[in-house]
Amino acid sequence: MLWVAGLRFLFIVGLLAYLWDISKRIGSASSDLVKKVGASAVLCWEDGPDIPIVVRYDYETKVLAKGEDIQLSGVIGMGRDARNTIQLSDPYISAYHARLTPEKKGWRVTDLASKNGTWRNEARISESVLLRTGDCLRIGETTFLFKG
Repeated sequence: MLWVAGLRFLFIVGLLAYLWDISKRIGSASSDLVKKVGASAVLCWEDGPDIPIVVRYDYETKVLAKGEDIQLSGVIGMGRDARNTIQLSDPYISAYHARLTPEKKGWRVTDLASKNGTWRNEARISESVLLRTGDCLRIGETTFLFKG
């Protein structure tokens, strides 16, 4: 019976080591994508209500001040829910409102079927669109300036 417990222990240790290895590979693959994309893009909170905007990266949390830049890295979720990378308390924003995704050509914004829509340069987007330097991105009553 003791050997069964030993086998279980070894199995669990092996499984944890395997999962750890997979998580490291996923992390390095996503950071490689960001490096390939040249994702040194910046999003700047330009205008909107005085609400807290919380940014979460690599287990760090920061409350953004109006006019402050957000360094973009990896896939960015935007919305009211705390699980988003950029969490906004704007009442006109959905829990999961929009997503920013790095690509070889730059950054793509996708509306996630939000109620009030995602707007690029005051035009509502119905499909994902590539952002260009100087584009205004508005979700709810909050406007960001894209500095690619």
